Amino acid sequence: MNEFTIDQVLIHGLYGDLLLCTAKASNVQYIIKQMNTRMLETNDDEASENGIEKELQAYALIQCATTSTAKKGANAIVGLVDSFTEDGYVHLVLEYCVQGDLFEMLQNSPRELFYWDDAQRYFDQIAHGVAFLHNECGLAHRDISLENILVDDVGDCKICDFGLASIDCKRETRPVGKRYYMAPEMYSDDGYDPMAADVWALGVLLYMMHTGLPLVEKAAISDRIFAYIQTHGLRAMVKAWRVQRLVPMQALDLLENMLIIDPTQRMTMADVVRHPYVASPLFA
Repeated sequence: MNEFTIDQVLIHGLYGDLLLCTAKASNVQYIIKQMNTRMLETNDDEASENGIEKELQAYALIQCATTSTAKKGANAIVGLVDSFTEDGYVHLVLEYCVQGDLFEMLQNSPRELFYWDDAQRYFDQIAHGVAFLHNECGLAHRDISLENILVDDVGDCKICDFGLASIDCKRETRPVGKRYYMAPEMYSDDGYDPMAADVWALGVLLYMMHTGLPLVEKAAISDRIFAYIQTHGLRAMVKAWRVQRLVPMQALDLLENMLIIDPTQRMTMADVVRHPYVASPLFA
């Protein structure tokens, strides 16, 4: 850490800190994520689910896929600049995205929603990033949300925070992520496909960019909006809740196929990036 000046402690956590730092040699700012190495050795579920170990494994796969061939989606991932262990802490030196996250940007936007062209441009970048993770890296993110999409100085989106990633994409049993974005199958005792769960979460993110509202409080039958969608379909819900004017037809068609309750019938990310909303938007 002698090579860096700490500008600000962004988060002080149980397992480590998130720091905004400046490299002394280059005067470039970075985010440094720290974690106590003792937490990497514990068998505690919470520590393992929030650790740097999965981030390191995820970035190893990302960097391998990025260097093997040029991929459009690789540019939509927050870059890992360096990693090192010092004074009992593992440090990840990460690209700093100066505009913050999409959740903050959405809150600060007029009417707390994005213009159609901005929402489409952001989604195009994010979707290609998630498709890259799934199809080239073989990993699922499992915590896709507006808070985990950062925006750099030129307005490009970057996916961050791989601490909950499913590295081998086997069937998972533990529900993780933020409640608004969690797929309905995550509440099942039968486990879930983490890639299909990512598609659901990304659909929720798209819905929120256009409406400024979460889709449901919880994707379970106890939630009245979810129950309405299950009975009548997403398009009927959008009309009944009077938000249809906020969602362009291309986006609504895509959402209907991403937010299918049965994960085996849901779009894959390969399908998502081929959809006209991404491939040939009307308002780009």
